[in-house]
Amino acid sequence: MLRCLHVLQFNDVDGDVKRSSIYIDGHEREDVVGYTERFCCRWGKYVPRSTVFDEAMESIPPTLNDDEAELVPMFHDEATFQAKDDQKYVRLEQYENLLKLKGGGRGLLISEFICPCHGKVSMRKNILFVKNYDGYWKGDDVAELVQSQHSVFVTLHPGKIALYIFNNSSNHRKFPDDALGKNVPIKRDTTFFDSHGNEIFHSMQIFLNKAKVQKGIQAILKERNLWKNGTCLDDARSLLLTQPDFDPKNLRPQLWETCVNIDAFCDFLPRYHPEFNAIESCGVMPNELFEINVTTPGTFF
Repeated sequence: MLRCLHVLQFNDVDGDVKRSSIYIDGHEREDVVGYTERFCCRWGKYVPRSTVFDEAMESIPPTLNDDEAELVPMFHDEATFQAKDDQKYVRLEQYENLLKLKGGGRGLLISEFICPCHGKVSMRKNILFVKNYDGYWKGDDVAELVQSQHSVFVTLHPGKIALYIFNNSSNHRKFPDDALGKNVPIKRDTTFFDSHGNEIFHSMQIFLNKAKVQKGIQAILKERNLWKNGTCLDDARSLLLTQPDFDPKNLRPQLWETCVNIDAFCDFLPRYHPEFNAIESCGVMPNELFEINVTTPGTFF
């Protein structure tokens, strides 16, 4: 059959390549290399507190101090399937172009975790990402998944601490909507230390006509005894950003804050390095099977 197709001048074509898609690999960028080195240093501190496996897949528990608890890595990943997904390779006659339907159609996104001892954990969420359905997967949804499903981890690993590991995507690195140091309409309340070393609560809003209104930069600096008459707006902004709670370097992603609130650890994998994520090998097979078994676009949903 295959020989006959070649005689008839039908050639194997990669559908993704035919669409002239572009992929840029930035794993050698200076910032990526620097982050990868720092991540490896942190990982070197996680391993002594985690169970490891020998060549016979026998577990070796860690040796811990009295004040330490075992860490359990929980790798997160997402897989997507769309109604108009079809086979990756097609056969075309010579000089024939590949015509594909526009858009991917309604999609299914699966977000879940795996751990070394239980494999895939029932901490997952499925959504139909398309307009007028469940919408699209956002950073808030990932944080909600971790917060709502953490009880599953506690049940499976009593007395242990979760180390949630995410891909380094903009969705996962999203900052809270009320984060200090960001240009947002409403900022969260905070604390600062005065000249005597006392911790002072600092509210970022005032009540105006029974409604909360964000304070201006001048009011915030005056309450911290930092305002000087004649200060221009640019200098005031620069001065405010020198405060530890407003310093952009001290900003933490929403996922990081969520994990801290549930007494868990959080880390983000280096960019352009999917080999670090153990769940990636589990996600490849379903996508390949999906492409092989779908023969008629639009029949899955």
